[in-house]
Amino acid sequence: MEWMRSYAGQPIDAPAREGAPAGLRGGFADPYSAGTHCRLLGIPQQDAPRLMRSPDIACMTERPDAPATTGLMAAPAALRTDPDYAHLTDEMLATVGVTMFGAGVVSTAGFLTMALLALIQHPGLQAELVAHPGRIPAAVEEPLRINPGGRGPRGRGGGGGRPGAGRGHELEPAAFPDPHTVDLDRANSAAHLSSGGGRHYCPATALGRRHAGIALTVLLERMPRLARAMPVGRLVCRTGFMERIPERIPVMWQPRVEGLGERSS
Repeated sequence: MEWMRSYAGQPIDAPAREGAPAGLRGGFADPYSAGTHCRLLGIPQQDAPRLMRSPDIACMTERPDAPATTGLMAAPAALRTDPDYAHLTDEMLATVGVTMFGAGVVSTAGFLTMALLALIQHPGLQAELVAHPGRIPAAVEEPLRINPGGRGPRGRGGGGGRPGAGRGHELEPAAFPDPHTVDLDRANSAAHLSSGGGRHYCPATALGRRHAGIALTVLLERMPRLARAMPVGRLVCRTGFMERIPERIPVMWQPRVEGLGERSS
């Protein structure tokens, strides 16, 4: 999806131009996820920052000059022309849209944040993915298996402890030897339960995988050799929130210079 690559590249432009350090969560994972979901739902892109600042908004009122509803929200919006659904109000539809936006962004941005955290902790993994971009799908699958739903460890630090501990079958050594280790060569890496199963399987799983895969691809193209700008143990997780993710992930990197290889920032 070329448009997703474009959405992933936009938040990187400023820090790539201005130099390190930069924040991977607030400066990349969140705006990329918000932009993607605005496109999918048919919400104007200019509304993304406001929605991200207020994820618990109950409803929005439609502006008189608002564009026609598109995306996934087009179908429920069209119901208003059916007499059987005359009771639907703009506020009701807006509530549906905001709920879908919030659920999608919190989930995808949370998982992407934890995948990025894993990436900066493993320089060898980064080098492998820069040299072999075709392995990025496996690099998405392993953090998804270890940190289902983007949930990190309990406690103050985002990296203190073992992320995903106690998550059940997907981390049982019998199913996945050395389950807390990122291993791109696992034959059954995708056989985890982080997306549910059977009738409870998440229908947006394929989108989530593509969303994260494109993010890692674009990020490593623009900012190879990422490194944490502060110790992982000092990262502070958000409290009172459904996803256990670090508030900030400040990073350094060595920008790619065409024809000159890489140089230190």
